[in-house]
Amino acid sequence: MFRFFVGVDLGTSGLRTEALDIAGLPVLRLRRAWPTGTENDPVAWRSAVLALLRELAIQLPPDPVAIAVDGTSGTLLAIDAQGEALGPALLYHDTRARAQAKRIHAIAPRESAAHGSASSAAKLLWLRDQELLSGAVRVLHQAEWVAGTLLGRYDRGDENNALKLGYDP
Repeated sequence: MFRFFVGVDLGTSGLRTEALDIAGLPVLRLRRAWPTGTENDPVAWRSAVLALLRELAIQLPPDPVAIAVDGTSGTLLAIDAQGEALGPALLYHDTRARAQAKRIHAIAPRESAAHGSASSAAKLLWLRDQELLSGAVRVLHQAEWVAGTLLGRYDRGDENNALKLGYDP
């Protein structure tokens, strides 16, 4: 039986997948650029990830040992109870939350990754202040949402992404 692992990377310019064998050696790499105007569109992310994984499954057995998902740190979106995005994502480099960042600066520890107008914490406050969280049951980072889409559940996160929300390990 051929056993392999799959990595999915949602980057700034596109999507990449790589399959590694049990020894960690590359078996197959697939890459696609984001269609113009879709870099903050969660529905486009989902379609692209699923299409690339289908393409990978055509070339490899459709039973990987594990799939890891990585995305741009700080890209944030709100979802409803079914896991559907409630609008476009706020990308990692979006700095519109300057007023919210000032509020965080006044209370967050100096070493916190929640500082700055591009932090997830500032973006979350901005979404709340703009009243864009109606119907939201969660806010997730890009990789968390894509992994949730693959798992069919959206209640998992990771420490690295949570740092920009103010998580203190």
